[in-house]
Amino acid sequence: RKLSEYYMVNSKFPPNTEEMEAMKTTTLSAPEFVRNMVVEPKSEDHEVMIKVFLKDGVVKNQTGGEQFIYVAADTHTGSGYAVEWSCGGAGIETELLPEDCPG
Repeated sequence: RKLSEYYMVNSKFPPNTEEMEAMKTTTLSAPEFVRNMVVEPKSEDHEVMIKVFLKDGVVKNQTGGEQFIYVAADTHTGSGYAVEWSCGGAGIETELLPEDCPG
């Protein structure tokens, strides 16, 4: 929700982790099982991607590599501006991701 509000006010998503940090409130602050949150700026695939890296041992690591959940946003222009959200993860069992994440 905070990211959608940021987009509506600024007509863009936070371009970097520093701007994301400035948005933190009790609503957006990371829970204790989160090691780090990183904002990846606009790429070929997404307008913005937020990666939430889990602390070691929170859940079993399926791949041995980085373990994170992500949410990404894309904007679509047409008759108006719309934000389309997607999510997924790496190194995490699909059952532990939100229902609407493809994994």
